[in-house]
Amino acid sequence: MNQSLIEAKTDILLIFDEIENISPKTAASRHWRDEEDSLFLWQTLRAYFQNPSKHRVTFCFVGTNPHLFELPKIVGIDNPVSLFAPKTFIPMLTMAETREMITRLGYFMGLDFGDTVVGHIHNRFGGHPFFIRQFCSQIHRRISLARPREVSLAVCEETERDVTLDITGYLDEILSTLKAFYPEEHEMLEMLARGDKDSFREMAEYSPYFVEHLIGYGIAVRRDDDYEFAFDAVATAVEKNLSNSVQMSLEAKRAEISKRRNRIEEEIRSSLFRWARKLSAEEWKTAFAASISEARKRELGSLTITAAFSRRSSPLNFSEMLKFVQKADESAIDGVSASDISAAMDLINKKRIDAHAKDIGELEYGQLIRAFELLESVFLPPE
Repeated sequence: MNQSLIEAKTDILLIFDEIENISPKTAASRHWRDEEDSLFLWQTLRAYFQNPSKHRVTFCFVGTNPHLFELPKIVGIDNPVSLFAPKTFIPMLTMAETREMITRLGYFMGLDFGDTVVGHIHNRFGGHPFFIRQFCSQIHRRISLARPREVSLAVCEETERDVTLDITGYLDEILSTLKAFYPEEHEMLEMLARGDKDSFREMAEYSPYFVEHLIGYGIAVRRDDDYEFAFDAVATAVEKNLSNSVQMSLEAKRAEISKRRNRIEEEIRSSLFRWARKLSAEEWKTAFAASISEARKRELGSLTITAAFSRRSSPLNFSEMLKFVQKADESAIDGVSASDISAAMDLINKKRIDAHAKDIGELEYGQLIRAFELLESVFLPPE
C-alpha cells in the first residue's frame, strides 16, 4: 500500500468500513484492541494525510462506534486521529424518505407497500433506517414467493409480533455498547425509563456531549426542550435491562463503599508485594523515596517490603499506594491500562463518603461503583 500511495497519479479516497474491528478497546483481536498495531496504523496514515503533495489522500471511516476518534491516547501515546474526522450519524428518516426507501426495497422484492403500511412502519420505528430495513426484510421472508403482491397491514402487524426478539437483540447490542463505552449516557437512558426527565435534562445541560450518541444512534429524540425514546421498542429494551437496584439509602451507600474499598485495598497490597519483591534493594529504596512525602518518611522510617504491603497492617494509606501502582506498570492486564487503574483509585480515594460523613449523588455513586468494578477485575482473584 505504501508504494501505491507514493506513485498515485490522482487523488485517493480510502474507505474503512466496520472501523470498530481495528480500533482500541473495541476490536476483537488483541493486537488491535490492546497493543500498538492500531497506533502504528493511524500514525502512518496520518503522515500520508498531512504530507503536502500534488495528489491528496482522503479518508472515510464507517462503523457503529466512533470511540476511536474520541480517545485522547492509545496505549499511553497521543492518539494521532483524536478528533481527526467529523462524526456524522445517519439521521432518522422523514416520512417522505421512509416512503422512498421502502418503495425502492419493495420494487426489488416484488412487494407493494401502500401509504397506510408505510405510515405504520414509519411510526413504529420512528424513521430509524436500520430497523425499517430489517423489518421489511422480515416481511419479505414471511410472504409467499407469488409476486408481485401488496403488503397488507395485517401481515405487517403479524410480522411485528414475530420479530420482537430480533429487534430486541439488535437493541441490546446497542445498549451494551453504550454501557461499556458511554456509561453516563446509559445511565441517562435508565433515567428516561424511570420517568426521571428532570435528571436527564440536567445531565444534558451539564454536557450536551452526553446526548450526542443517544440521538445519533437513534434511540432518543429531542422535541423542543423535552427528550423521549425514539420508538416504543427502545423503551421496552431499556426497561428490560433497567438496573433492579433501587435508590440506596446514604447509610447503605457508605457501607457498600467501605466494604469494597477495604477488600480491594488488601488485594492491591498483595499485588504490590509481588511486584516489589522483584526489585533490588536499591530499586525499592528509590521507589519508596519517590512515592512517600518527606513528612511521611519521617513518620514511617525505613519500611521493608513486607511491612509496607502487609495485607492487614500496612501503614500506607490509599493515596500512597496509588503512587506505587503508578510505578508498577505490570499491574495493567487484559486491556486495562495503568492510567485507567490510577484514575479509578484516585476517584475512590476522593469519594470516601464513609470516612468523611458526606453524601453522594446517584450519578457520582454509579461512577464510583464502576471504578470499583474496574479495580476488582484487575486485582481480585476469581470466585
